[in-house]
Amino acid sequence: MSRIGKHEPMIGDGPEALVLTQPREYGRGLDLSERPNADGFAYNGLAMPFDDSLLIPRHEVQARIEELEQSESQLSDLIRYEKLEPLNQGSTNYCWANAPVACMMIRRLSQNQPTIRLSPASVAAPLKNFRNVGGWGSDAIKWIQQRGIAPVDKWPANAIERQFQTEATRQSALRYRVREWVECKPRNLDQVISLLLRGIPLAAGFNWWGHEVTLVDAIWLDGEVFIRFWNSWGRWGDGYGFGILRGSKMLADDIVGLYSARAAT
Repeated sequence: MSRIGKHEPMIGDGPEALVLTQPREYGRGLDLSERPNADGFAYNGLAMPFDDSLLIPRHEVQARIEELEQSESQLSDLIRYEKLEPLNQGSTNYCWANAPVACMMIRRLSQNQPTIRLSPASVAAPLKNFRNVGGWGSDAIKWIQQRGIAPVDKWPANAIERQFQTEATRQSALRYRVREWVECKPRNLDQVISLLLRGIPLAAGFNWWGHEVTLVDAIWLDGEVFIRFWNSWGRWGDGYGFGILRGSKMLADDIVGLYSARAAT
């Protein structure tokens, strides 16, 4: 059975989901109204559709989770070991940019690249004409592929002001362009678990929550699989920003993972 933190929130199908979804001081911002093909792939070349060769059979899932936990090789282990601070979107409506940026920061760690804090607002603010409004994963992924992500020393993480869009910032962001994304079908738990077990972090948007978070681990509790996520509300929850999803709350309506953090050329 997987270990979970004493204060790690668990959000399932019961009334606790209503209590834990959104502290008043934090934003969300997921808007899937423009997502085409609600039941299928929708990134249209921005991400590779999930390939069935990546699918891990259900009967192997428990053993694979236990192996990762025993070797302390889960993505959450890496985040804790490297003391990677969770993103904090504050009152912005940029969860849909925070989650892919978190994927980038995690994937860089897992591929032995230097730790760097990247700015979600450097993606979301110019994309939305410097308005604090919602969006969805495809918006952020397209921008990241073409223009990259600025480090926070060039563009503060939640700054919406136009003053940070300088030529120096644009050039710095180009160093953090990535193009190797993989998309799961909406509400397809088998695909999600398979990628998590392969060490691929996922930006996942949930209509029931109006929020997008970063999925990091598959865990095993009470004879079934659960999902650990990394939120963009700072040290919310257990102090690391982690929480647990179970039951139908695991079924995301938009899911894209970062296959590789190798810089685009």
